[in-house]
Amino acid sequence: MLFSSLFISSAIYLLLNFPSFLHYLLTFFFSSFLSFFFLSFFLYLFPLFFFLFPLLILLRWEPLFSHKSNEDGVKCLRGIVLSVCREEDTEVKYAAGSVDFSLFLFVFFFLIFFLSFCQYFLLFFSSAFFLLSFGFFLHYFPLIPHEFCLFFFLLYFLLLSVFLRRS
Repeated sequence: MLFSSLFISSAIYLLLNFPSFLHYLLTFFFSSFLSFFFLSFFLYLFPLFFFLFPLLILLRWEPLFSHKSNEDGVKCLRGIVLSVCREEDTEVKYAAGSVDFSLFLFVFFFLIFFLSFCQYFLLFFSSAFFLLSFGFFLHYFPLIPHEFCLFFFLLYFLLLSVFLRRS
């Protein structure tokens, strides 16, 4: 009896205040969804695709750049990228040995999607994960300019401060 009266009174309250409740619900849903979508995209997926997609193009899909005027430049860039990596395209060498690059990509993508689906985990551990991922790229791919990474750090902390201020 108590639960039914509570249910009826809450239903009447929602019907009387439906526009404001709907506005609050839609605002909360869309703001949280859009903020987490943009945070996960700009902080994880965009830098990942920005750095890895040209690398994969240079290593695997060289016929895309096979125009005669661009051949020497592409060979020069491909030589630089291959000098950063090992002779085999799938391994990256570092001080402790070599790690399978496809395994690294799998773990990296898994962490990205895991962090983007877990709201509080994303908030507390995104800073360390973001700094570590950029540290990896700075250490093993020295072709990336440091000013570009500094721009991403500033953009990241600006977005994170805006998000924390709103939540």
